[in-house]
Amino acid sequence: MSYEELNALVAVSSPELSAGVCEFLISKGIKRVRTADCMHEAIDYMLKTEISLFVIDGQLLATHEDLRKLIVGVDFARFIRMCEGPMAEAHVIFFRSSTDQMDLIEANNEIMEARQAGVTCILPQPFNAERFETIAEPFILHPQPFVRSADYTGPSRRIVDVPVSVERRSGKNNPGPANDDDSDELSFG
Repeated sequence: MSYEELNALVAVSSPELSAGVCEFLISKGIKRVRTADCMHEAIDYMLKTEISLFVIDGQLLATHEDLRKLIVGVDFARFIRMCEGPMAEAHVIFFRSSTDQMDLIEANNEIMEARQAGVTCILPQPFNAERFETIAEPFILHPQPFVRSADYTGPSRRIVDVPVSVERRSGKNNPGPANDDDSDELSFG
């Protein structure tokens, strides 16, 4: 996959973050980069165009109207994963809320909720092009297999698949004291 193949939607709470991310994505070759500053604008755009890359943040607002204070960043990630079709498998880059606004427990909770919501990767603020290339770009250019289960929908969180050739938990084929045949040598056969 390459950046040129992507349609991006940047839905973040900060105009500065939005401008920096958009400029970076355009410089990488994405021809269609749209912005939304609340979830309702983002959903309206999703109804018109298929998005393959979402960039959202933890402080995304629901709407500009009476519910302005309702923050829905992680909920929007869940919503994306519940969509039908290929958009549900789009890359979702999640910018954490600014660290000066929250304590460690809140930050940890936000990260765990975002992971469980199925985001592709999580980046800290402020935006940094080098950090985006180092952390997010490998997930975009080399996507993980997509997982759908009762408990989780999103890219596989496994880094490497390791085949199991010998069942290590059973007494059979398990080298060690339980299979010791009174010799000092271990047998791996």
